[in-house]
Amino acid sequence: MSKFVKVGAGWKKETKAGKGFISGKLNDGTMLSIWANEHKTADKHPDYEFSMDYETAQKLDLVSDYDKERLERDETNAQVKDEPF
Repeated sequence: MSKFVKVGAGWKKETKAGKGFISGKLNDGTMLSIWANEHKTADKHPDYEFSMDYETAQKLDLVSDYDKERLERDETNAQVKDEPF
């Protein structure tokens, strides 16, 4: 049987729009947020989603291919919008 150890702590918080989440800090100082999965449509889908700033996630090799592609598209679209036409 696996033994568990405390690796961080979390605090209940709320956005200005009233959306609840957990703000967490791991023992190494890494910050993350835990949100209820608003896209859950089946029992096998996770109840919560974890997120953290992109740079930290990238260093830890936690950025999914989907997010990499989405962020690249967003960056490309932002560059196009910034062009003075």
